[in-house]
Amino acid sequence: IKTSINDEYRFIIDLGSFSYIEIIKNKFLFIMGVSGNIDCLYENQKKIIVENLQIKQYTFIPSIFGRHRRCEKDIFVGEDENSYLNNIITATKEANILKKPVLIFVKDISTMKKLSCILDKESLFYITVQETYTLEDILKIVKWATKPSAITLFTRSFVRGTDFDIGSFVADNGGCLAIQTYIHEDFSEYVQVRGRIARKGSPGIYYFCIFKGDLEKINFNTKICNDNISNSTKLFKQINIAIEKKFNENFEKMKMMNNDCLE
Repeated sequence: IKTSINDEYRFIIDLGSFSYIEIIKNKFLFIMGVSGNIDCLYENQKKIIVENLQIKQYTFIPSIFGRHRRCEKDIFVGEDENSYLNNIITATKEANILKKPVLIFVKDISTMKKLSCILDKESLFYITVQETYTLEDILKIVKWATKPSAITLFTRSFVRGTDFDIGSFVADNGGCLAIQTYIHEDFSEYVQVRGRIARKGSPGIYYFCIFKGDLEKINFNTKICNDNISNSTKLFKQINIAIEKKFNENFEKMKMMNNDCLE
């Protein structure tokens, strides 16, 4: 009980707010960068790049590895939390039997703990990674995560910029399975999750497994899930429309906060 209380007991201290874009745009005469996300940004995001950073020229270069070899499983929407969690575990066990590495990306520590409990009951060996780990430990775990039959749980921050290199055995065996267990904040985050696997011409499998209750939080009409459950592409498109709408609502709030910082 004491350990549980210590895990949850904390003080939140507000040290202020920062507008990073204001720092960047006033420090440099010339700004350039490399990104794989520019073409999938929302209009509000693109406007920031153009209006605030004065970046107005883009060059899109195709991958030297050619078309990706990524396979995508049909979306799964769990009616309740148990079916949602159990489906993630089922997909993990199926991949584990085939000696595929499994990368599970979760939205928070709470979900990570719930999945960890089930994996423990199933006697499956796994490793978790959080932002609080040392860089040395993170690098070791990331390297281990692509070994045959490895199961690794990552918090969502690791979907951006984490390089997972696979060996020849894993590549010949179909690559890694990446499971996204939460609703992405915007389309670019979804692109980043998928981009963790099937890299540099190697194969990989992507699985989007979400909880129905989370869809309701972005004001998504969950009845559509029942109507389009057999059409994963159509369902995914409608989910992304709801995500963009929610993002734009939050964007306006963040914009106001940014203006307050400047004042």
